[in-house]
Amino acid sequence: MDYDVFMALHEEAHSGWVWFKTPDFPSRTLVRIKHSARSVTCECRILDDRDVAHYNAETHGKRTIDPNAYGDVLIANDWYRTALGIKAAHRMPLTIVSVGDCPWHALRAACHNPNPMVRLAMRLGVLGAWLGIGGVLFALVPIIGGEDHGRLRTLNLWSELFVVVLGVLLGWGCRGIKRS
Repeated sequence: MDYDVFMALHEEAHSGWVWFKTPDFPSRTLVRIKHSARSVTCECRILDDRDVAHYNAETHGKRTIDPNAYGDVLIANDWYRTALGIKAAHRMPLTIVSVGDCPWHALRAACHNPNPMVRLAMRLGVLGAWLGIGGVLFALVPIIGGEDHGRLRTLNLWSELFVVVLGVLLGWGCRGIKRS
């Protein structure tokens, strides 16, 4: 669908959401927005008459949203517009899909958030979880392996492989958005 893209208000410059009316998802749903080969994951907020009136009042008449026809409007901050390679005041073909409540998509939304503290907190949380899982796994190997040194060596190798693969997967999930 083609959307008329508007700049977010100044107070929402570091907010991790975009505003639109259609498609009709519940507010705060995690969505993936695609434009060409680029995509971002973020929360959505649903536009209504009150939000449009507030936006129009805050822009002081510079570029206003038609209060009678805003079904094709998308309001996004510079962070998400740059990541998608789009400019405000342009009509752009965008695909918006709900990604559900999967923890993977929540991780991606936090790592795509424009607020650096949200991104840092998510990455530190993932690092802590990875170290905790590795610590528990390495502590369980001698208990499970028993006295058999061959079995201990095999279990140790598999647990090391699992922790490395998990670390690579989580590191890949925590990558940020491409902003060039």
